[in-house]
Amino acid sequence: ALGEEYSAAFPLFYGDREVSKGQIAKYVRFREVVRMFRDSGVKLVVHGSGYGYLNDYKGRLVIEGMLEEANADPELDTCWMILGGVDVEKYIRKYRGRVDLLHLKDFKPPYEESEYVIVRQNSIENRWRECYTAVGQDGVLDLPRVVKTAVECGTKWLIVELWNERESLENACVSAENIRRYL
Repeated sequence: ALGEEYSAAFPLFYGDREVSKGQIAKYVRFREVVRMFRDSGVKLVVHGSGYGYLNDYKGRLVIEGMLEEANADPELDTCWMILGGVDVEKYIRKYRGRVDLLHLKDFKPPYEESEYVIVRQNSIENRWRECYTAVGQDGVLDLPRVVKTAVECGTKWLIVELWNERESLENACVSAENIRRYL
């Protein structure tokens, strides 16, 4: 009714914390939901937030399981890809032609080195007011390479995501200028 082209779902579960039978059932249900959206003319995408980078019952990343099992498309988020331990450009290329929406979110180092993605994620979220920054400003994201890769791979929308940090409005303007520089 609203004419929206996309809707998004977050990771279905907390990865390796659930038994595989529960994961399988959620994948099956998600496949049905994706089909229902598609039949209604809306693309249901999987937003790759932190829990998407835990492992599922097959040892895949949860986001990969959701994409494969439901034939859904990704809505990748640069911050969570970095904290999830995946190479941002390589991951965008892996899903070439399927990443219509790319969230650009940047943060200042350091973050806690840990084998657990949630520890890395929490080390940023616990200091979000100090560590989130304008995209491409003084953070960890290699914005020129990411924008180039996204454009080459057919990304339609580069979305700046800010976390209500002290300078949100200023960071939005700086982010837009930084992105424009590489388009």
